[in-house]
Amino acid sequence: MDTIAELKQRIARFNPVYVQHWSDWLNTPNQRRPHELKLTLGRWQACRGNPIRQLATTGATVHPAPYIDDLFAQALPYAQILSGFDMANPGSFNPQSINALHELWNNFERLSYERNNPARKRKAPRHGLAGVVGISKAIMLVTNGRVGPAFDSKVRNGLQLKGKIESAGDWIDALRAASKDVTIFEKNNKTTLQIASGLDLPAGRIHDMALGPNKV
Repeated sequence: MDTIAELKQRIARFNPVYVQHWSDWLNTPNQRRPHELKLTLGRWQACRGNPIRQLATTGATVHPAPYIDDLFAQALPYAQILSGFDMANPGSFNPQSINALHELWNNFERLSYERNNPARKRKAPRHGLAGVVGISKAIMLVTNGRVGPAFDSKVRNGLQLKGKIESAGDWIDALRAASKDVTIFEKNNKTTLQIASGLDLPAGRIHDMALGPNKV
């Protein structure tokens, strides 16, 4: 992502289905967001290999707590701490923000669970815990795009990240690398991601669109 023209081309190629999902999320009232979170993460195949936790209204017959409602509620105080977080500003990675990021990772690591299936031949990935794809997508949603991108394989390859992202520390290092990519772009082009893209969205979400899946 070197020039403004390249940024615009990448965003133009971004799958419009995910643009609609994002719009639906932003337009969802807070009391409906646990339901929308589960729906959106399911559409995004965020927890492949493990099932996403149920809502409290249906989950008791499927698995014990926590439920999606619990995880969403527990994330809100940390999302509020990150209300001024900006991926285009390296100063956003201050001790308070880093602690909030750690807490969000720990919270959404429980996004999925290990289904009791005696016939299953392979062990559940990560013993049922969510991986970086599901965790980073959930956090990008609950922060309304301030913390992004979500680190699926396409984004990781686009940022040329080495090694696996298996812990909160690994993820925060990856976020710092993404932040550096944004700041280099803005410095070289003497503009912001918002002005360059024409999108009124946080830098984390714009970066996710530039690096994410193309339309089919």
